[in-house]
Amino acid sequence: MWCFDVTQPNADGEYAVYYHHQDEPRARYLEGGAWEDPGDAEPDFVSFAAWLTTMTAAFTAAAPPSWMDELGSPALVWQARQGVLRQTAN
Repeated sequence: MWCFDVTQPNADGEYAVYYHHQDEPRARYLEGGAWEDPGDAEPDFVSFAAWLTTMTAAFTAAAPPSWMDELGSPALVWQARQGVLRQTAN
């Protein structure tokens, strides 16, 4: 469900992380590298560290973030495109 974009590491060599679901895939076209859905161009997490920090906080929180209810479902892809995961990553 978590996809590391190994095609474009940042200046520190970190890979961006995206939430991915088989029923609502997030993909790029091989030729040109454009995103199939332009809403996917911005990653959910800029690095593994940002992803791990967010997941640790979510799983240990007294009151988990609202998006945890959708973890494992295609609906979280739609929410991720709107930035719900990026909002919790900082």
